Amino acid sequence: AIFLSFHYDTTIPMRYISPENLVPSFQTLGHSTAVTHGRYEIKIPCEVRDADWNHMDQLHRPTVHKTYQESLRLVMARSFQLSLTGVAFGGFKFFMLVTDIQLGPGLFYQAFSLFNLLYVHSIIRMIPLSEQEESNGNMTLQMIDWYIVSSRWFKFLHGPLSRRLYRLNDVQNKEDAPVRTRRTELRRKGYRFGSDQPDFLNSNVLTDNVIPPRLGGIHRISLKGITKVGLNRVSVGPIELLVRRSSEQNFTMWPAVCPHEGGPLELGKICNGTIICAWHGLRQSGVCLSPDRPQEFLGNLRLSIE
Repeated sequence: AIFLSFHYDTTIPMRYISPENLVPSFQTLGHSTAVTHGRYEIKIPCEVRDADWNHMDQLHRPTVHKTYQESLRLVMARSFQLSLTGVAFGGFKFFMLVTDIQLGPGLFYQAFSLFNLLYVHSIIRMIPLSEQEESNGNMTLQMIDWYIVSSRWFKFLHGPLSRRLYRLNDVQNKEDAPVRTRRTELRRKGYRFGSDQPDFLNSNVLTDNVIPPRLGGIHRISLKGITKVGLNRVSVGPIELLVRRSSEQNFTMWPAVCPHEGGPLELGKICNGTIICAWHGLRQSGVCLSPDRPQEFLGNLRLSIE
Protein backbone atom coordinates (compact mmCIF):
# COMPACT_ATOMS: atom_id res chain seq x y z
CA ALA A 1 0.00 0.00 0.00
CA ILE A 2 1.14 3.54 -0.75
CA PHE A 3 0.22 6.30 1.68
CA LEU A 4 0.29 9.95 0.67
CA SER A 5 0.58 12.75 3.20
CA PHE A 6 -0.33 16.32 2.41
CA HIS A 7 0.80 19.24 4.54
CA TYR A 8 -0.88 22.62 4.73
CA ASP A 9 1.68 25.40 4.30
CA THR A 10 0.49 28.46 6.21
CA THR A 11 3.27 30.58 4.70
CA ILE A 12 1.54 30.61 1.30
CA PRO A 13 -0.30 33.93 0.95
CA MET A 14 -4.00 33.87 0.16
CA ARG A 15 -5.23 35.81 -2.85
CA TYR A 16 -8.81 37.00 -2.99
CA ILE A 17 -10.88 39.82 -4.43
CA SER A 18 -11.28 42.46 -1.73
CA PRO A 19 -14.83 43.27 -0.54
CA GLU A 20 -14.84 46.70 -2.19
CA ASN A 21 -13.88 45.19 -5.55
CA LEU A 22 -16.44 42.38 -5.63
CA VAL A 23 -19.20 44.21 -7.53
CA PRO A 24 -16.88 45.57 -10.27
CA SER A 25 -15.45 42.06 -10.59
CA PHE A 26 -18.91 40.49 -10.92
CA GLN A 27 -19.74 43.01 -13.64
CA THR A 28 -16.80 41.82 -15.73
CA LEU A 29 -18.75 38.61 -16.30
CA GLY A 30 -20.73 40.39 -19.02
CA HIS A 31 -23.44 43.00 -19.59
CA SER A 32 -26.18 40.39 -19.03
CA THR A 33 -25.03 39.81 -15.45
CA ALA A 34 -27.35 41.05 -12.68
CA VAL A 35 -26.07 41.76 -9.13
CA THR A 36 -28.22 42.48 -6.07
CA HIS A 37 -26.82 43.55 -2.69
CA GLY A 38 -28.37 42.92 0.75
CA ARG A 39 -27.19 43.54 4.32
CA TYR A 40 -27.92 42.39 7.85
CA GLU A 41 -26.38 43.95 10.98
CA ILE A 42 -26.58 43.03 14.65
CA LYS A 43 -24.67 43.91 17.81
CA ILE A 44 -23.78 40.80 19.79
CA PRO A 45 -22.49 40.63 23.41
CA CYS A 46 -19.24 38.77 22.89
CA GLU A 47 -15.67 39.18 21.72
CA VAL A 48 -14.70 38.90 18.06
CA ARG A 49 -12.94 35.58 18.68
CA ASP A 50 -16.14 34.11 20.12
CA ALA A 51 -18.20 35.43 17.22
CA ASP A 52 -15.65 33.85 14.86
CA TRP A 53 -15.85 30.54 16.78
CA ASN A 54 -19.65 30.61 16.66
CA HIS A 55 -19.56 31.08 12.88
CA MET A 56 -17.00 28.32 12.30
CA ASP A 57 -18.65 25.88 14.71
CA GLN A 58 -20.63 23.73 12.30
CA LEU A 59 -21.48 21.03 14.86
CA HIS A 60 -24.10 23.15 16.64
CA ARG A 61 -26.16 23.91 13.55
CA PRO A 62 -28.36 20.76 13.39
CA THR A 63 -29.11 20.96 17.15
CA VAL A 64 -29.39 24.72 17.75
CA HIS A 65 -30.87 25.88 14.43
CA LYS A 66 -34.19 24.67 13.06
CA THR A 67 -33.32 25.55 9.45
CA TYR A 68 -30.29 23.31 9.07
CA GLN A 69 -30.48 19.57 8.76
CA GLU A 70 -27.54 17.22 8.26
CA SER A 71 -24.22 18.56 7.03
CA LEU A 72 -21.35 16.62 5.50
CA ARG A 73 -17.96 18.31 5.67
CA LEU A 74 -16.17 17.31 2.49
CA VAL A 75 -12.97 19.34 2.97
CA MET A 76 -11.73 21.15 6.05
CA ALA A 77 -8.58 23.11 6.87
CA ARG A 78 -7.81 25.79 9.43
CA SER A 79 -9.21 28.60 7.30
CA PHE A 80 -11.36 26.70 4.80
CA GLN A 81 -14.37 24.42 4.77
CA LEU A 82 -16.45 22.84 2.02
CA SER A 83 -19.76 21.35 3.18
CA LEU A 84 -22.74 19.61 1.68
CA THR A 85 -25.58 21.00 3.79
CA GLY A 86 -29.21 19.99 3.94
CA VAL A 87 -31.62 22.92 4.25
CA ALA A 88 -35.35 22.82 5.01
CA PHE A 89 -37.42 25.23 2.94
CA GLY A 90 -41.17 25.28 2.46
CA GLY A 91 -41.57 21.78 3.82
CA PHE A 92 -38.95 20.40 1.43
CA LYS A 93 -35.33 19.49 1.94
CA PHE A 94 -32.59 20.19 -0.57
CA PHE A 95 -28.81 20.24 -0.53
CA MET A 96 -26.35 23.06 -1.09
CA LEU A 97 -22.59 22.98 -1.52
CA VAL A 98 -21.34 25.72 0.82
CA THR A 99 -17.82 27.14 0.70
CA ASP A 100 -16.65 28.98 3.82
CA ILE A 101 -13.28 30.75 4.04
CA GLN A 102 -11.76 32.78 6.87
CA LEU A 103 -9.67 35.52 5.32
CA GLY A 104 -8.56 36.87 8.70
CA PRO A 105 -9.85 37.50 12.24
CA GLY A 106 -13.40 38.79 11.91
CA LEU A 107 -13.60 38.36 8.12
CA PHE A 108 -15.18 35.49 6.17
CA TYR A 109 -16.32 34.77 2.64
CA GLN A 110 -19.18 32.31 2.28
CA ALA A 111 -20.57 31.17 -1.06
CA PHE A 112 -23.17 28.80 -2.46
CA SER A 113 -25.15 28.29 -5.66
CA LEU A 114 -28.85 27.54 -6.12
CA PHE A 115 -29.38 25.06 -8.95
CA ASN A 116 -26.49 26.74 -10.84
CA LEU A 117 -28.86 29.61 -11.64
CA LEU A 118 -28.08 32.01 -8.81
CA TYR A 119 -24.76 32.49 -7.03
CA VAL A 120 -24.77 33.95 -3.51
CA HIS A 121 -21.58 35.45 -2.11
CA SER A 122 -21.61 36.65 1.50
CA ILE A 123 -19.07 38.82 3.33
CA ILE A 124 -19.24 38.26 7.09
CA ARG A 125 -17.46 40.83 9.24
CA MET A 126 -17.01 40.85 13.04
CA ILE A 127 -16.09 44.38 14.16
CA PRO A 128 -15.19 45.06 17.82
CA LEU A 129 -17.01 47.96 19.46
CA SER A 130 -15.11 50.02 22.00
CA GLU A 131 -16.28 50.43 25.58
CA GLN A 132 -16.93 54.08 24.76
CA GLU A 133 -19.57 52.98 22.26
CA GLU A 134 -21.07 50.24 24.42
CA SER A 135 -21.38 50.42 28.20
CA ASN A 136 -22.19 46.75 28.85
CA GLY A 137 -18.85 45.10 28.19
CA ASN A 138 -17.37 43.48 25.10
CA MET A 139 -19.61 43.96 22.09
CA THR A 140 -19.14 42.98 18.46
CA LEU A 141 -20.89 44.36 15.42
CA GLN A 142 -21.65 41.58 12.96
CA MET A 143 -22.19 42.82 9.42
CA ILE A 144 -23.30 40.38 6.74
CA ASP A 145 -23.34 41.61 3.14
CA TRP A 146 -24.56 39.29 0.42
CA TYR A 147 -24.42 39.60 -3.33
CA ILE A 148 -26.79 37.62 -5.54
CA VAL A 149 -25.34 37.10 -9.01
CA SER A 150 -27.16 35.64 -12.00
CA SER A 151 -28.14 36.21 -15.59
CA ARG A 152 -30.50 39.18 -15.93
CA TRP A 153 -33.24 36.72 -16.94
CA PHE A 154 -33.35 35.53 -13.32
CA LYS A 155 -33.17 38.98 -11.73
CA PHE A 156 -36.83 38.62 -10.68
CA LEU A 157 -35.68 35.97 -8.17
CA HIS A 158 -33.18 38.29 -6.44
CA GLY A 159 -35.71 40.20 -4.37
CA PRO A 160 -37.47 37.18 -2.79
CA LEU A 161 -34.13 35.45 -2.19
CA SER A 162 -32.60 38.56 -0.59
CA ARG A 163 -35.58 38.90 1.76
CA ARG A 164 -35.28 35.22 2.60
CA LEU A 165 -31.57 35.65 3.42
CA TYR A 166 -32.36 38.60 5.69
CA ARG A 167 -34.96 36.60 7.63
CA LEU A 168 -32.64 33.59 7.80
CA ASN A 169 -29.80 35.66 9.28
CA ASP A 170 -32.18 37.28 11.77
CA VAL A 171 -33.54 33.92 12.97
CA GLN A 172 -30.11 32.32 13.19
CA ASN A 173 -28.63 35.18 15.19
CA LYS A 174 -31.50 35.02 17.67
CA GLU A 175 -31.01 31.26 18.02
CA ASP A 176 -27.25 31.80 18.49
CA ALA A 177 -27.74 34.48 21.17
CA PRO A 178 -27.74 32.03 24.15
CA VAL A 179 -24.56 30.38 22.84
CA ARG A 180 -22.70 33.67 22.58
CA THR A 181 -24.05 35.00 25.89
CA ARG A 182 -23.03 31.81 27.68
CA ARG A 183 -19.50 32.06 26.30
CA THR A 184 -19.24 35.65 27.54
CA GLU A 185 -20.60 34.79 30.99
CA LEU A 186 -18.10 31.96 31.42
CA ARG A 187 -15.21 34.23 30.45
CA ARG A 188 -16.24 36.69 33.16
CA LYS A 189 -16.04 33.82 35.67
CA GLY A 190 -12.47 33.03 34.62
CA TYR A 191 -13.07 30.24 32.10
CA ARG A 192 -10.90 29.89 29.02
CA PHE A 193 -11.22 27.67 25.96
CA GLY A 194 -8.92 25.52 23.88
CA SER A 195 -10.59 27.21 20.90
CA ASP A 196 -9.63 30.72 22.03
CA GLN A 197 -7.83 31.04 18.71
CA PRO A 198 -10.62 29.49 16.66
CA ASP A 199 -10.27 27.86 13.27
CA PHE A 200 -12.40 25.39 11.35
CA LEU A 201 -10.44 22.46 12.78
CA ASN A 202 -10.48 23.14 16.52
CA SER A 203 -14.05 24.49 16.34
CA ASN A 204 -15.40 21.21 14.95
CA VAL A 205 -13.95 18.51 17.18
CA LEU A 206 -15.91 16.93 20.04
CA THR A 207 -13.10 17.24 22.56
CA ASP A 208 -12.81 18.95 25.94
CA ASN A 209 -12.05 22.58 25.10
CA VAL A 210 -13.19 24.16 28.37
CA ILE A 211 -10.40 25.31 30.71
CA PRO A 212 -12.07 26.09 34.07
CA PRO A 213 -10.57 28.43 36.65
CA ARG A 214 -8.44 26.80 39.32
CA LEU A 215 -10.25 25.77 42.48
CA GLY A 216 -7.81 25.12 45.32
CA GLY A 217 -8.39 23.61 48.73
CA ILE A 218 -11.34 21.65 50.11
CA HIS A 219 -14.86 23.01 49.68
CA ARG A 220 -17.94 21.57 51.39
CA ILE A 221 -21.44 21.58 49.91
CA SER A 222 -24.59 20.69 51.77
CA LEU A 223 -26.73 18.12 49.95
CA LYS A 224 -29.68 18.33 52.36
CA GLY A 225 -31.85 20.21 49.89
CA ILE A 226 -31.16 17.91 46.95
CA THR A 227 -34.39 16.28 45.77
CA LYS A 228 -35.12 13.13 43.79
CA VAL A 229 -36.94 15.14 41.14
CA GLY A 230 -34.96 16.72 38.31
CA LEU A 231 -31.46 18.14 38.43
CA ASN A 232 -30.17 20.38 41.20
CA ARG A 233 -27.42 22.91 40.60
CA VAL A 234 -24.79 23.57 43.28
CA SER A 235 -21.93 26.06 43.07
CA VAL A 236 -18.45 26.36 44.52
CA GLY A 237 -17.22 29.75 43.40
CA PRO A 238 -17.18 29.72 39.59
CA ILE A 239 -17.50 25.91 39.44
CA GLU A 240 -21.02 24.50 39.11
CA LEU A 241 -22.24 20.92 39.42
CA LEU A 242 -25.51 19.18 38.64
CA VAL A 243 -26.69 16.76 41.30
CA ARG A 244 -29.52 14.22 41.34
CA ARG A 245 -30.50 12.15 44.37
CA SER A 246 -31.38 8.56 43.46
CA SER A 247 -31.95 7.41 47.06
CA GLU A 248 -31.46 8.72 50.56
CA GLN A 249 -27.66 8.37 50.44
CA ASN A 250 -26.95 7.93 46.73
CA PHE A 251 -26.16 10.86 44.43
CA THR A 252 -25.20 11.26 40.78
CA MET A 253 -23.15 14.31 39.77
CA TRP A 254 -22.28 15.92 36.45
CA PRO A 255 -20.50 19.17 35.54
CA ALA A 256 -22.99 21.96 34.91
CA VAL A 257 -20.67 23.31 32.20
CA CYS A 258 -20.20 21.00 29.24
CA PRO A 259 -16.44 20.31 28.98
CA HIS A 260 -16.63 20.60 25.19
CA GLU A 261 -17.50 24.27 24.66
CA GLY A 262 -19.30 25.34 27.84
CA GLY A 263 -22.92 24.50 27.01
CA PRO A 264 -25.39 24.39 29.93
CA LEU A 265 -25.84 20.67 30.56
CA GLU A 266 -29.07 21.16 32.52
CA LEU A 267 -30.74 21.81 29.15
CA GLY A 268 -29.63 18.43 27.83
CA LYS A 269 -31.45 15.10 27.84
CA ILE A 270 -30.59 12.39 30.39
CA CYS A 271 -30.27 8.85 29.08
CA ASN A 272 -28.96 6.01 31.30
CA GLY A 273 -27.00 8.34 33.55
CA THR A 274 -25.57 10.30 30.61
CA ILE A 275 -26.49 13.88 29.72
CA ILE A 276 -26.58 14.70 26.01
CA CYS A 277 -25.56 18.34 25.55
CA ALA A 278 -28.15 20.45 23.73
CA TRP A 279 -25.45 22.39 21.86
CA HIS A 280 -23.41 19.72 20.10
CA GLY A 281 -24.73 16.36 21.27
CA LEU A 282 -21.68 15.45 23.37
CA ARG A 283 -22.49 12.72 25.93
CA GLN A 284 -21.31 13.46 29.46
CA SER A 285 -21.36 10.63 31.96
CA GLY A 286 -22.02 11.34 35.62
CA VAL A 287 -20.31 9.87 38.68
CA CYS A 288 -22.21 8.12 41.45
CA LEU A 289 -21.42 8.71 45.10
CA SER A 290 -22.73 6.57 47.92
CA PRO A 291 -21.54 5.18 51.27
CA ASP A 292 -20.11 2.23 49.31
CA ARG A 293 -18.35 4.55 46.81
CA PRO A 294 -17.69 7.73 48.80
CA GLN A 295 -15.11 9.22 46.41
CA GLU A 296 -14.92 9.73 42.64
CA PHE A 297 -13.17 12.02 40.17
CA LEU A 298 -15.16 14.29 37.87
CA GLY A 299 -12.67 15.82 35.47
CA ASN A 300 -10.01 17.40 37.65
CA LEU A 301 -12.32 17.57 40.68
CA ARG A 302 -12.16 15.00 43.45
CA LEU A 303 -15.63 14.54 44.89
CA SER A 304 -16.38 12.81 48.17
CA ILE A 305 -19.31 12.55 50.54
CA GLU A 306 -19.15 12.35 54.30
